[in-house]
Amino acid sequence: MGIVRADHRGRVTLGKEVVSKYGQRFDIVPTGDKVVLVPVPDDPVKDLRRIARQTGMSRLTPAAFKREASRLAEQEALANWGRRGRKG
Repeated sequence: MGIVRADHRGRVTLGKEVVSKYGQRFDIVPTGDKVVLVPVPDDPVKDLRRIARQTGMSRLTPAAFKREASRLAEQEALANWGRRGRKG
């Protein structure tokens, strides 16, 4: 995928290959001066429970879990951005 543009209504077309690989639902994560699309699993609650058990985050309160999940998502998104570099 390369650079995409939003149309006059703010819509962005991701392309068939992206939708085929990641699905049709995404969470939009603003990370400072970037925006990252994170695929949303078919059963997000089940996926979060699995991740919480694997990482030990199941001991956290819901608010602490949300803060930690956001921090980790931003960290991962920024790390991935740095590895791939900017296309253009």
